Amino acid sequence: MATVLDKFRRRTRVRKAARLFLLERFESLVACVPAALAGDPEAGIHAMRVEAKRLREALRLFRRAYRRDSFDHLLAEIETLNDRLGAVRDADVLDAHLADLPGVAETEELTPLRAELASQRERDLTTFHTALGELAASDFEARFRDLIINGRHRIDHKVAGRKLSWFAPREVGRRLRRVLKRIRAVSGEFDVHGLHEVRIANKQLRYAMETFASIYDRRFQRALDAVVELHSRLGDVHDLDVLIERLDQWTAEHGPTEDLTAQLEALRTRRAKAYARAERWLTREGARSFGHTVMDTLD
Repeated sequence: MATVLDKFRRRTRVRKAARLFLLERFESLVACVPAALAGDPEAGIHAMRVEAKRLREALRLFRRAYRRDSFDHLLAEIETLNDRLGAVRDADVLDAHLADLPGVAETEELTPLRAELASQRERDLTTFHTALGELAASDFEARFRDLIINGRHRIDHKVAGRKLSWFAPREVGRRLRRVLKRIRAVSGEFDVHGLHEVRIANKQLRYAMETFASIYDRRFQRALDAVVELHSRLGDVHDLDVLIERLDQWTAEHGPTEDLTAQLEALRTRRAKAYARAERWLTREGARSFGHTVMDTLD
């Protein structure tokens, strides 16, 4: 599918790239609204959350090309929308994982938990509808388009007027340094928060690299492939951490059973294997190699 990113060149001005890309990302978000309002878990909620994240990161990426006050308010509105979508999507993902547990279809042990999740999802979906209604009432679409087109700094600005050949390596490098810093801060295999922080930073790096892929050569794409793989590995670990935490809470409140104890043990085994697949990036040598793989493509 053709995208404005295909038209980016090293000589493209930051202010032009920002306008084209942010408007395209916004259109992709808006296209998901009908299915999301209908509550469709995949084509609606999941797709719109992905687009909200991509738009949020695009706004963060190009924020220095804009006058700050109005732009930061716009970004905050998108962040709130993403949070509302995230609550609904998290319930969908957790319930899907619960449904995939061995024996769940044959037992009623987790029926109350799944009912609780379904009830919470309905409440979160209502909150999302309210947030979307508030944006519509504030004429958000018109405000967004006007700011993205007219709120940019002039071509003589120290950032907005520069070329992507100057801007891209700085933004990618800044995000890469954040990933490496968070990797160094991880205290071990069971540092759930630390691993999640690495995942968040790596996702931001991924979105930035995807934005600038067309202005670099194949080495850059190979580096991006490594970033995407790390994102996938850490995502597997995170999903299992969330599921294990929720089941631990459930057993603490309702008492352990033989089946649930066995399922938790199996999940912890899966989690150990998922961490092992991500571990090569999280060692000192692995992180150093990962950093060089990305930085060497930015020359």
